[in-house]
This record gives sequence, C-alpha cells and structure tokens, in this order.
Amino acid sequence: MRIKLGIPINLHKIANMVGVVVNNCSDRLITHIVTDSREASYQDLFLCLQGERFDGNDYAEDVIAKGAIPFSNRTHSMGIIVKDTKEGLLLLAKEYLNLLPSVKHKIAVTGSVGKTTTKEFIRTILMTEFKVHATEGNLNNDLGVPLTILQTPKNSEIIILEMGMNHEGEIKRLSEAFSPDIGVITNIGTSHIGNLGSKGAIARAKKEIMFGVKEGSIIVPKNEPLLMDIKNKICFSTSDILSDYYISQDDCGITNIYSKGEMITKAHFVKKEQHYLECLISASAASSEAGISRKGLGVGISNISGVNLRQRLIVCKNRNFIDDSYNASLESFLASYETYKYISNGQRGSILIGDILELGAFSDSIHYALGKSIPSVLFDKIFIIGEKAKIVAAGAMEKGFIKENIFINNDVKRIDITARQIIENTYDGQYILMKASRRIKLEDVIEYLNKDEV
Repeated sequence: MRIKLGIPINLHKIANMVGVVVNNCSDRLITHIVTDSREASYQDLFLCLQGERFDGNDYAEDVIAKGAIPFSNRTHSMGIIVKDTKEGLLLLAKEYLNLLPSVKHKIAVTGSVGKTTTKEFIRTILMTEFKVHATEGNLNNDLGVPLTILQTPKNSEIIILEMGMNHEGEIKRLSEAFSPDIGVITNIGTSHIGNLGSKGAIARAKKEIMFGVKEGSIIVPKNEPLLMDIKNKICFSTSDILSDYYISQDDCGITNIYSKGEMITKAHFVKKEQHYLECLISASAASSEAGISRKGLGVGISNISGVNLRQRLIVCKNRNFIDDSYNASLESFLASYETYKYISNGQRGSILIGDILELGAFSDSIHYALGKSIPSVLFDKIFIIGEKAKIVAAGAMEKGFIKENIFINNDVKRIDITARQIIENTYDGQYILMKASRRIKLEDVIEYLNKDEV
C-alpha cells in the first residue's frame, strides 16, 4: 500500500511530531507513506511493520537504496526510530490533525453491523454542503485509521472515520488519537464474540469510542439496552417517532426524517430493508449534528445509490448471484435475507453460505442458529462450504429443509466441489444469495464458475 499525504511534511518535522530524532538523515519533504518495500521510492516514508509471515525491518536497507526513509522500531543505517511502529504512526496521525485548520467536525463510526454502509451514507449526505474526507473501503483498524487521517486534504471540513476492532482496547486507542466530536454506534451484535466472550463485552469495546468523544455526542439505537448508560447520547429509531431521530417510509420509497417528532426532511431512498433504514437514520442523525441543512439532508439522501451499498449482482452461468460476502455475522445474515427479497422481488432461489469466523466457543451454537434462520419461503436449495457446514445443515433440517436440498462441502480449498454442486442443482435465471466471512473468499466460487470447463 502506498498513500499520498494530504499535506507533505518535512522529515525532521515528522520526527518532532512523534517525539524522536532522525538517524543519519538529511531533511527532505515526505510526500507518501508506503507499507510495501516494492513500491517505495524517493520522498517515501516506509513503515517497517511486523506480521506473522514477514518483518518490514528485513527490507529497510532495500528501501533506503531506493531513496525512502524507514520508520522503524529498530536501528538501520538511516531512518526514524520509534518504540513501536504502529503506535508511532498513530501518534503521527494525531499530530497531523493539528495541521488541518478547516476541519469543523470529526465523526467516528463503529458497530457490529452496518458501520461501513453508515459511514458511506454520512459521506454522501455531508458532501452536499461540505468538503468531506472519509475512510475508503473498510480501512478501519490500527493501520487503516491513521493512514486515512494522514491522507486528509488541508481544506477538508469534515473527517469521517470507521473504527473496527477484534479485542478490547483497540477502539479506545483509535478514538483517543482522533478525538471525534460526534460518535456513532450502529448496533451491538455477535461479531468477534469469540475474542470478547459475550455481547456485554462487545458493547464495552464499542463504547470505548467515548474515550475520544469527551464533549460531543454519541449516536446510538434507542432500543439497545447495552448502550443505555452512555452519557450525552442521541437516540435513533425506526419505531418511535418521539426519538431524537426517527425514520418512516411509504411503499413508493418516500422517506421522512423526524427529529423529536418534527419532520425535518423528505426524500426518495432507494432501499426499503430494515437494516438500510437503520443505517440511514443513524447517518441522518450524524449529518444533522454536523450541521447539514434540512435541504442538504434531503438532497444527500436522494443521492445515495447502489454505489453506496454493499451487495453486488453478478450474472454468471446465467445465474444471478447476489454477492454479500464482504463480511458476516448472524445479525448480518438476517439482514441479507431482506436484501435478497428486495433484489429478487421475492423470487424463490438458493443460498450459498460460508463459515462465520471469530466466534470462538459460540461458533457451533451460532452456526446452528444460522441454519435455523434460513427462510424456506425464499430459498429452496442450500449450498454450504466450510468447517461448520454440517452444523449449519443440521439447523436447516430442524427448520424443515430436506437433506436432498442441502449440499455440503467441508473443504474451503475445494471450491470446485461447490461450483459444480451449484451448476448441477440450480437453473438459468435463478437468484443465489452468497454470504460468509471475508476470509472464506466466496468470490472464488464465481471465478471458478467463469471457467469454460464448468
């Protein structure tokens, strides 16, 4: 990865910002930060990151030869030496925010499900009246957040950051560095419950966003009991018109946004599913708190289109694959059924399921519940790939699916098995919903199906 700094910074100033001195380096203007030594060039700062299979320090002398400067926790022939590379990067990002005089609001978005969609909705709405910089894709971890900050252009008025986590303490570090004045928690689900142990622990981890939002407001769903103790909270709802922010929609997609019982705007919104309406009302709340006008809010909502939405419709082998394989949790599976119903116009089809990862001791029970959750009114065939395939199948059979309509593949490396199962047991024009955790790489099934021999 190679990112361009929003504001180029002198090397010695970077060292001062992180509280260290440079080693054997003449001053120069740094314009890019790079994590891949193969992409390094002159005026680059190379992050010497350590992973499970590599150590960036092994390539430090190579990038020096290319004219780049290592940013490392070890001594090399030249470079900036910090105690911890990622901590040093986060400190650099924190100090970089002081170089942005035009910023009016900093918004942080977290939650178990819907944070990327909500972030994109906020971006689209606020862009109608402000210069906005936001997280690209889901660069929401301890590397992606500081790199996003460091790409912020000097004239930006709003910064929107998505913050993810796998363990307690991660959002606290990110939020304290960013110091947002508006925080959004979309919901509390079971994502990463294997690492954290319970929904209560997940809620505590998400609430760490409060450590950065000291004087501002936290936007939360009104009906979430695990978030009731948040101070300065602003509540959104799809059922209580007297909530701080409320949304309603008619059959034609005309969507009304209310604030404390008063309608503040009306617009056409392209989606009708519950989870999209929840993302939209939380995004509308954040945008309103950031100062969007009522007219701007309405225009922004109308501007939201399929570009801002996760699911892709892929036509392959005359089948219509609805690709929602970006990530998964039990809650997001339930939401994906609504999406399938909307896109397929209620046509009965099939579903391709992969494992939900990072569930720990809860994995078997959640995968069994997943099988039981599959609605037979929408799907007649179930294709399952992964180690938990038999458990999902058992839950589906308890729900009423017959064994002959469930196709199991325990080996994620043998995507050819699943591809052939789909071709042999579906028909032209059928809709097929795809969903799994990102690391399962369900899109490889599509790639395999595109081969002529299948």
